[in-house]
Amino acid sequence: MQTAYFFKNMQQAEQEQVLSYMEKKLPRLTKLLKNFPEDGLRLHITGERFDKHNAYNLLLNLRINADDYMAGETSHAITKAIDFSVDRLEAQLSKAAETMRRSQRTIKTRRSLKDAVTEKVMVAA
Repeated sequence: MQTAYFFKNMQQAEQEQVLSYMEKKLPRLTKLLKNFPEDGLRLHITGERFDKHNAYNLLLNLRINADDYMAGETSHAITKAIDFSVDRLEAQLSKAAETMRRSQRTIKTRRSLKDAVTEKVMVAA
């Protein structure tokens, strides 16, 4: 997976904290993405610090071939923002994987029904 980080108004120590904490959280996402080709996965992580409110905004944008999945969170603690963003992105990926499994199941069922009908027609003839 290609990962790109973008920071705005964050000091070097805060950027390093985001990098190290995201390295701990990325295996959760890569576990869900193991069925996709490695070169088609791009994750953009955008972190921003709001001085006026003493808060952090984190946005995760995952692009899988032509599909985009986004999750973001604003919090006073950067680790909390990362946790919530990763959880939301993980939920989106789980839901997408389930719908893909269901669609594949219906395609297989249609094929097997079509094959069964053609076999009956061939036996009857």
